[in-house]
Amino acid sequence: MRERLHQVTWQVEKLDNSSYRLWYEDVISPYEPLKIELIYRVFKNRFTIKMKASSSIPTVVNLTNHSYFNLGDHKTIRSHSLQTAPAKIQVIDEQFVPTGEYTMMEDTETAPFDFSQEQPINKALCLGTSLSKICAEGIDLAYCFTEASSTRPKIILRDAERKNTLKIYSDQEACVIYTLNKISDQVKLSQESTIEQFGEITFEMHRRPNYVHSEKDYLTTNYKAYTTYEIE
Repeated sequence: MRERLHQVTWQVEKLDNSSYRLWYEDVISPYEPLKIELIYRVFKNRFTIKMKASSSIPTVVNLTNHSYFNLGDHKTIRSHSLQTAPAKIQVIDEQFVPTGEYTMMEDTETAPFDFSQEQPINKALCLGTSLSKICAEGIDLAYCFTEASSTRPKIILRDAERKNTLKIYSDQEACVIYTLNKISDQVKLSQESTIEQFGEITFEMHRRPNYVHSEKDYLTTNYKAYTTYEIE
């Protein structure tokens, strides 16, 4: 495993009034040396992260961002609605390992996790089914998009009052959606604030989690990816 990138010291350069460049060179992990560059840019109601990485020796790179969202005034995202671009989900076993199979979420076990049409998130929480128990009674699944378009949002999230909408655009092929399932008690954050189970949701845009076992070109010397978050 590479060094945890949120725990290392990055170099930062201000490019202009709306953009910053961050870079870090990983030379201490057991993998090949890797230079990583991030460009953060804010423009009107959009925040874009461009990720680049390069290595002189082919290596594995699959970067993502773990920002969490709660668009409303409620303590949880249960009443939020969610829509994804057309996708299938990776089938996982009881150890949370992808089996190599995929499902279009047409059976009774997986259908509650189908958000190809806008649905309330709560319909996929605390189901008591085998898959729900594996996911700690929430959503913790990889959605692998069946369309390659990056001009349409891959994710649309709305609060219950429909006052705020988040749209996520990305060139990545998959998104792990996680609804903060795996905490049982309130967790203290900075400034004495707290967060609880299902308090927020994250969308991890990247290549499908098991691509190193299913694709021949899993090694690279030049990695690029981008994700844009748009608030309405």
